[in-house]
Amino acid sequence: MRLHRLTLSAFGPYPGEVEVDFDALGEAGLFLLHGDTGVGKTSLLDAVAFALYGTVPGPRGQAKRLRCDAAEPHTRTVVTLELSLSGRRLLLTRSPEYLRPKTRGEGTTKQPAKATLTWLDEAPAGSTGSGGPAGLTGHREVGDAVLDLIGMSADQFFQVVLLPQGEFARFLRSDTAEREQLLERLFDTGRFADIEEAFASMRRESGQQLRRLSDELQRRRATLAEASTSDAAAEFGAEQLAALARTQQAAAQAAESASERAQQANKVAAAELAALTQRAELVRSKQQLLAQHRQLAGQADEIQAKRKALAGALAAVPVMQARATADGAASELQRAAAAERQAARRTEQLAARCGEDAAGWNGNDLLQAAEHADQFGRPPDAGELRRLAATGRELAGTLAAVVAEAGQQGDDERRRGELAAELAEAVDQITAGETTVGAVPGKLTELRDRLAAAEQAAAEVPGLKADVAAATAVADAADTLQRLQPQLADCGEQVRAAVDAHQHSRELRQQLTERRFAGMAAELAAALADGERCPVCGAGEHPHPARPSDDQVSSADVAAAQQQENAAAEQRTAQETRLAELQRRCAELTGTAAGLDSEQAVAARDAAAARVRAAVALAGQTGKRAKALQALEQRQLELQQHLHQLMSRRAALVTESHAIEDRLRDRAELLRRHARPFATVAERRQHVSDLAGAREQWAAAVDALHTAIGAATRTGQALKLSVEHAGFADLEAAAAAATAIDIDAATAQIRSFEDQQVAVAARLADPQLAEVDAGQRLDLAPVQLRAADAEKRAAAAIAAAETARRVQRRSATAIKAVTAALGALAPVAARDAELTALADVVAGRGQNARALSLRSYVLAARLRQVAEVAGQRLLRMSGQRYSFVHSAERESRGRSGGLGLDILDAHTGTVRPAKTLSGGESFLASLALALALADVVAAESGGQLLDTVFVDEGFGTLDAQTLDVVMDTLDDLRADGRTVGLVSHVDDLRQRIPTRLHVRRTPAGPAPVLQTS
Repeated sequence: MRLHRLTLSAFGPYPGEVEVDFDALGEAGLFLLHGDTGVGKTSLLDAVAFALYGTVPGPRGQAKRLRCDAAEPHTRTVVTLELSLSGRRLLLTRSPEYLRPKTRGEGTTKQPAKATLTWLDEAPAGSTGSGGPAGLTGHREVGDAVLDLIGMSADQFFQVVLLPQGEFARFLRSDTAEREQLLERLFDTGRFADIEEAFASMRRESGQQLRRLSDELQRRRATLAEASTSDAAAEFGAEQLAALARTQQAAAQAAESASERAQQANKVAAAELAALTQRAELVRSKQQLLAQHRQLAGQADEIQAKRKALAGALAAVPVMQARATADGAASELQRAAAAERQAARRTEQLAARCGEDAAGWNGNDLLQAAEHADQFGRPPDAGELRRLAATGRELAGTLAAVVAEAGQQGDDERRRGELAAELAEAVDQITAGETTVGAVPGKLTELRDRLAAAEQAAAEVPGLKADVAAATAVADAADTLQRLQPQLADCGEQVRAAVDAHQHSRELRQQLTERRFAGMAAELAAALADGERCPVCGAGEHPHPARPSDDQVSSADVAAAQQQENAAAEQRTAQETRLAELQRRCAELTGTAAGLDSEQAVAARDAAAARVRAAVALAGQTGKRAKALQALEQRQLELQQHLHQLMSRRAALVTESHAIEDRLRDRAELLRRHARPFATVAERRQHVSDLAGAREQWAAAVDALHTAIGAATRTGQALKLSVEHAGFADLEAAAAAATAIDIDAATAQIRSFEDQQVAVAARLADPQLAEVDAGQRLDLAPVQLRAADAEKRAAAAIAAAETARRVQRRSATAIKAVTAALGALAPVAARDAELTALADVVAGRGQNARALSLRSYVLAARLRQVAEVAGQRLLRMSGQRYSFVHSAERESRGRSGGLGLDILDAHTGTVRPAKTLSGGESFLASLALALALADVVAAESGGQLLDTVFVDEGFGTLDAQTLDVVMDTLDDLRADGRTVGLVSHVDDLRQRIPTRLHVRRTPAGPAPVLQTS
């Protein structure tokens, strides 16, 4: 992978468009990005990472704020990277998601993130996507294409291409857990973790199956213990279970045989008891029959007398029936006569009210006419009465229609009163409505003014909020400036002290150097030996060698002074950098504070905030006031409609009142005419209906009286004939015979006597009783006792046999179930033990002597490769002194090993922890480790050649000699064809690297600019 050109706009600290030509910078294979701390050097690397992966390394990527805050509102945030991957040249363009001003109206809208990939040469086969054959669009498609071409994830790329600040020094000193997290990000060990999880999952499933089968076996053993009534059976093996089955089968057969013997003995005893009981029953029956025969013989005379009285009573029955019929006819004749007289009187009374003729005789005349028809005239004609009644019914029907008119007359009179009240109410409502409608326009004007004020406040809110934001920025700047002033003064003192210390150390080093040069002859003379030539003059004799003075300066003294001067220079640079940063910060804050002190700025901010709160509160009333205005306008329309409805109703009520008055006047004349001579038509109709009903009742009473006279004559004649036919002297004799005896009781008693005689005689004639001795006595008690005992023994034997059969059946079923469960459990238990051992080994437990999981084992192998590659680099960089040693020892507290990384010191031959290295040595080790990781990860990712590598910071901890070693190492990378970019603010690097990209801020503002040299 080689970078060619980077262009960014409104990204990070860069408000405008910035372009970096990596081809020009990388011509020599090594270039430097330098500038003050915080000026924006690392942001260029962030732009490269964002163009490739859509994210930036470390915490900056978590913040998700990539747009420059100082950019113009309509300037787009875009990063474009031109690079070569896998022999193909392509252009990547990405934009993050950010808020921008709306093109129409006020406020902001969200600008969505975008990503495109454009092939600058021929597109690879099968790469056509949503962007067409010349490229791809969309985050997923572009990201997948980049991942396929580079072969690294974002985390891997950030570690092996953009070597981050301090990351590998932290990795070098970290413990196993932290080191494992970084290695997992760099090397794809997901498949090995999946294998571990697969074994763990299989182990869990096998354990669950084993527990399920074990639980099932325990349940079946418990069932067997319950079925066999033996708790010990729950622990039996296969042979014991077979023996138990045989024992219970034999016990069931024995119980069955005992039950059959007991049942046979019970049958013999029951047969003996039944025969004796039957003989005793025959004796008792014959004794009862003989006693009953003697009793019937004593009742014979009484029964004969009752037969004679019963015959007389039966002969008198027809006579009594004829008498009852004649008495009923006479009573009915009396009732009919009374009813006719009552109907005649009611009819005469009703007819008298209108002066009409009742046209009828009374009931006494009619009764006498029935007894002496030749002395009285005939009763009134029922047909004539019915004709008069029909005429009255017709008149009542005619008057019914008039009665309905009378009811309507009352309804109309009530309606007339209601209309008067409703008309008065309508007039009052119209007056009130006109008053209400007249007051609405003034309220509408007031509401419209209040709504306009709220809308005006809502329009002013954004501007007022901007004022608050500006005032807040001024207040914050004034407060921060007030806090930084003491720090600025203190920092100035520290800078002056650091300058003095640096000058003092420099003068000391120069003095020591001069003194060493002055005593160099003595130093050289100390190394002369007789017979050897002088390295200065070449003489073999040394007659007057120089002598060292008391204050002779050694090379170690000069080196120590140089080291002290370097430390003072670094301290001076650090303090001057801090002072410049504080001065720059204070200058920015002074411009922002605009001459206000902290109290004035806070007061201005609070006043602006109060104005915003007031405007927001008033703007919050906009919806409420708009709804109130709309409601009042709607209310005005409703009031006008209601007033129109009231006026229409008043007109309708007036029209209806006039119509009712006309109807009441016409109907009153009709009612007076039809009511005479009564007060109302209803009274006259009721009288006509009552008179017609009375005549109908009188006609019916006349018909009933005629019928009763005929019936009385016929029943009297029938009674005389019945007495003669029954053979009685007169009616009194027949009545006496009828009451002499109860016919039903006597008939039942005679029939019962005769039935008993026949039954006793038939049973005594039975052959079984004929040979029975009625005087014989039999004792049943001993036989009953023997039979009861045999029955009890048989029941107990049957129950015991049934219990034995039930236990045998249930036990046999339970034994089969336990045997099957044992057979199913054995192979599963063996497989679970084997799988458990294997899963423990894969997880780093059990028989795994190294206590390394599969994933940790793979990571340890990768780390061993890294240690070998890094060790070779570190040997060269440390002058053949240091190299890496991979350690497989376990850590304390049972942590797994395999990820240890120590340092072998060739000078002492000892292995010591990496934490014991000095600052410069740690940088060398970290750099060697980072480069080695880059090589191994690249090889792991498919051998993709990384032509461009960036190293970010860390050079400030190196002395000049170590820096030379590091530069030699970087030259080796450059010799391999790579382009190495260094990111640092160290001044010495500017002297060593000719190709530089200077990132600085202009005096006119904080925006950084780039300058290539």
